[in-house]
Amino acid sequence: MRLKEFVKTHKVIVIILIMLIVFSALIIFFKNREENKTYTSPEIENIPYDKKQYAKNEYRVINMQEEDVYELYYHDFLNKMLNDKEAAWNILDSETKAEQFNDRYDNYETYLKNNITKNTHNNKVLKYQVTEMGTQRKISVVDSEGYVYTFNENGVFNYNVHIDGKTKID
Repeated sequence: MRLKEFVKTHKVIVIILIMLIVFSALIIFFKNREENKTYTSPEIENIPYDKKQYAKNEYRVINMQEEDVYELYYHDFLNKMLNDKEAAWNILDSETKAEQFNDRYDNYETYLKNNITKNTHNNKVLKYQVTEMGTQRKISVVDSEGYVYTFNENGVFNYNVHIDGKTKID
C-alpha cells in the first residue's frame, strides 16, 4: 500500500527516475556498441601490408585452361538467362532466334519460363566439344540438365550462342 501511495503522490519524481534509468541504459548500450566496432587487436596492427603499385601498362599474367574459358562462357550466358533476359536474347545467333523463337522475344521469354528450373543456377558443364572453322571456333557445351549450347567464338569473350535443345545425358 505504501508504494502505491508514494507513486500517486510523487508521480513526477517516479517518472523522472524511470526516464533516467532508461536513458542511462541506452547510453551504456550505445557506448559499448561503438567501442566494439572500433576494437582492433594489437596483433593485427603489427602485421605489415605492402600494397603493390603497378606501373603504367604493367599487368599480371594469369594462366587459364581452355576448359575454364568454356565454363566462363557458359556461366556468363546462364547468368544472363537468369538475371538479364534481354542481354541473353541479344547474344543468341540469328538462326536460333528465327528457327526456335520466330524472331519474337516473347516466345523466348516463354521458353525460359518453361525450361528454367530451381536448380538451373547450379548447372555445370558436363561435356564440351571444340570445332575449329577457320578463324572461328565453335564450342558445344552440355550442361548438367542436358541442354546443349553452341558458343560461336569470334574473339575473346566475343561470342554468340545457338541453343541446340536437350540431349540425353550418358
